[in-house]
Amino acid sequence: MQASELFELAGLAVQAFAPGEEAIEFVRDNLDQVACIFTDLKLEGTTDGLEVVRYVLEALPSVPWC
Repeated sequence: MQASELFELAGLAVQAFAPGEEAIEFVRDNLDQVACIFTDLKLEGTTDGLEVVRYVLEALPSVPWC
């Protein structure tokens, strides 16, 4: 079972993306709707998971991370 399916079973709203570029685009366009991200390090496309995390930390400094 994929992590996104587990989150959905827990009743959370989930947006799943394979390329990191799509994840960043979604965050940029929906800043007020993002409360958490969960990412792999290796993603399709040229943007990896670390770049997604860096973007989210800059765009949404109030989102907790660990």
